[in-house]
Amino acid sequence: MSAVTTSRTAPGATGALGAAAGLATAETVALVALVLVRGGRGTAFVATCLVLKLVFCRGVTRLGAGSFLALLLYEGATVLYALTAPGVPGVLRALFAGSAATVLVLLGRSVSRFPTVGLPRR
Repeated sequence: MSAVTTSRTAPGATGALGAAAGLATAETVALVALVLVRGGRGTAFVATCLVLKLVFCRGVTRLGAGSFLALLLYEGATVLYALTAPGVPGVLRALFAGSAATVLVLLGRSVSRFPTVGLPRR
């Protein structure tokens, strides 16, 4: 007996998940480019952490709950970075904050695509 069941898919959730993954991937590539251009201390570490986000973008399209949660954390961190990054032009900051917020909304719309987990009955 399995505790995992599939859930109904809300209208628009299928497209929202693909759009969220695609936008998050494009955002990641742009952030890696920004980090590499700016250089500085810890550039390799930050770029590696950002490239790891691509794994979660792929995992969320396969309905991985862990990837979904990791992508939520990455996007929240992107919003914080965009709001507080010193030396980054305001237009780029607004662009990154807007794209991260859009990904968060699209992920929220696609939650119904993920399987639900129920506790076993005694």
